[in-house]
Amino acid sequence: MVELTTPLLADIAARRGWKLMVLTSVGFRHIGAKHPVRTANDLRTLRLRSQPSPWHDRLWTAMGVPHTPIELTQVSDAFEVQVP
Repeated sequence: MVELTTPLLADIAARRGWKLMVLTSVGFRHIGAKHPVRTANDLRTLRLRSQPSPWHDRLWTAMGVPHTPIELTQVSDAFEVQVP
C-alpha cells in the first residue's frame, strides 16, 4: 500500500512546495524549525517534542532524533519554560 500511495502523496506535497521525507504508521507530523529541514539528519539538530507514546519514542530513537515526550496538556507550559 505504501508503495502505491507514496508517489501520489509526494506529488501532492511537491505541488505545495513541501517534501515528503518519511511515511509512517504513527501518523502525520509537521515539524516547524527556524532553518530548513531537508533530510532526516537535519532533525538531529532540533529540540523535538514528541507524544509520550512507545511508537513515537521508537520512531524518533530509530531515526537518531533527540526528543522530549510531553503530554498534550503540558505543551503550552513547556514552551513558556523552554523545556529542552
